[in-house]
Amino acid sequence: MPPVTAIDVESRITVIGIDTHACTHTYAIINTTTGAHAGCEAFPVTSAGMSRAIAWIRRNTGGAILAAVEGTSSYGSSIRRALHAEDVAVVEVKPPKKPARAGVGKTDQIDAAAAAMSVLGRDTANLLQPRDDGERTAISVLLDARGRVEQQRTANHNALNALVRQLELGIDARRALKALQSQLADLGEQLAPGLQSQPGFGPVTVGIILATYSHSGRIRSEAAFAALAGAAPLQASSGNTIRHRLNRNGDRQLNMALDVIAKVRMRFHEQTKA
Repeated sequence: MPPVTAIDVESRITVIGIDTHACTHTYAIINTTTGAHAGCEAFPVTSAGMSRAIAWIRRNTGGAILAAVEGTSSYGSSIRRALHAEDVAVVEVKPPKKPARAGVGKTDQIDAAAAAMSVLGRDTANLLQPRDDGERTAISVLLDARGRVEQQRTANHNALNALVRQLELGIDARRALKALQSQLADLGEQLAPGLQSQPGFGPVTVGIILATYSHSGRIRSEAAFAALAGAAPLQASSGNTIRHRLNRNGDRQLNMALDVIAKVRMRFHEQTKA
């Protein structure tokens, strides 16, 4: 598929807005020239259902198509892959905000149309390209799995602590974490050879950093990386007083990874300590 910066929305005859859910997706066809609604249908989230949806899109459109899909890494991941297989360009869109006024409702049809309308007139450089399946996606899944295993291990430890003290049950709750750690290490080495050999960099911190680089062009400079991680200090100057304050925004997972790396290096790495 072409990169998002190469997608010319205005040259495409139709945009398909897709509101995604667990069981059904709703598809709205919008003409990019007139903004007219050319159709709206819902199809089940099955192989057959998505094939029917794509066939319906083909019957009701002509020329090139751009699909504006909500949740391309979650509920929309299956339709994203199906559209890519049909050479349909896909961009990620955010779900619409809830109505601010009382008595104003929303439907899947309205959300699908809003997804399509949200890309019209937009600078193509600002459209979000969905994450491709691959090592980075695997790393993100493993990091999430590791977090869930840790939470469950803590809950199980607290619940069974009294019994474990009395009986030898042969439970090793660390086994799942060790397997995840090993997989993270392998994938991290594939994407960034040698990075884990640097002081302070382990499978988890490297995995978090690599998952942050979801696609080429997302982070264009060191300053952009620092801002994304919430590591860039914020200006808080006034008059003749020049000062900064901590940045509490940004990706807190990435911020945590940088904090771990810095602390390890400050403790064990002579060059960093100096």
